[in-house]
This record gives sequence, structure tokens and C-alpha cells, in this order.
Amino acid sequence: EKNTLGSLVEVGTAGGLSLAQITLLRNLYFKDKKIFSFDTFENTHSNSPMLNVSQLDDLCIPNLKNAGIKSPKKEIEFIVGDVKNTLENFEDDISFLHIDVDIPSVYEVVLKKLWSNLVTNAYIIFDEYDDESDIKKFGNMKKVIDNFLVDKKYEIIKVETVSKFCIRKL
Repeated sequence: EKNTLGSLVEVGTAGGLSLAQITLLRNLYFKDKKIFSFDTFENTHSNSPMLNVSQLDDLCIPNLKNAGIKSPKKEIEFIVGDVKNTLENFEDDISFLHIDVDIPSVYEVVLKKLWSNLVTNAYIIFDEYDDESDIKKFGNMKKVIDNFLVDKKYEIIKVETVSKFCIRKL
């Protein structure tokens, strides 16, 4: 069954590399879909030298332009702030959700706030799931995600060449 309704949403955008791929695919195949990017756009959990620059204007936007997206701020709605607050009033239907928030408690917030927005056959890609280095660095996302999904209807999408955990909401 085709998934024709809903927007494309990324939560946890940082430098915009995944967002660039999402936008390029939208431009090729789903021209009518809106794209939303949720992030604090602050370097909140690393010691990167990029700590004191604008993650949106100095990192994400240039990366998107380098990927061939001419006018990122026209093509993507950037929603800046803590997702605990910015997701509160988000009401759009979602057909594709990419979650890359690194922190288990934030994964839980995102799933609780956006699950009801996901249309039937929506796809979700979890950037962190059971990677040992992510678990060691940030905490156990797998446990949080599995606990959330325990009473939900979904199927796991296995792609041999993709290392991320992907599901389709039923």
C-alpha cells in the first residue's frame, strides 16, 4: 500500500547530513511533501570545536547547500528549540520520521509526542538503536524504543545495507 499522506520529519538534525538526503529524495519523488526539521541547533553533548558556532546557520545550512539544496530555509521548515517544547503543538501527519537525538529520554519524548501523528504505513528510522558505542556513550536507546513499541503495531524493515533500525507503522 502506498504511503501518500504526511510530511517528512527529522528530529535531531545537527549538521544536516541526513536532512540533505531526505530533502534530495523528496525533491526527486515526493515534491508535494513538506519537510520539518526539529533541533536545538546547539552543540549540547560534545566537546567539538563547533561548540561556539550556530549549528543551523554555520553548519547545517552550508552542508545542505553543499549537497545541492539551493534554498534550505525555503524548502525546509526549521523548528528550533528543545523538542520537549517544540513538538508539543505539532499536528501534521507524518509519513516518514528520522530520529537522531542520541539521548534515551529524548527518544521517549519524541515517540510519545509523534506516534499518533504517524499515518498508516509511515516509516521510522532510528539513528541510534543497538550500537554498542552509542549505548556506552549516550545510554540504552534500544530499551527505551523496545519498551515504547511493546503495544504498538509495526513491522521491522530489514535492509542488509542499512545499519539503522527501521520500522513501518501498521
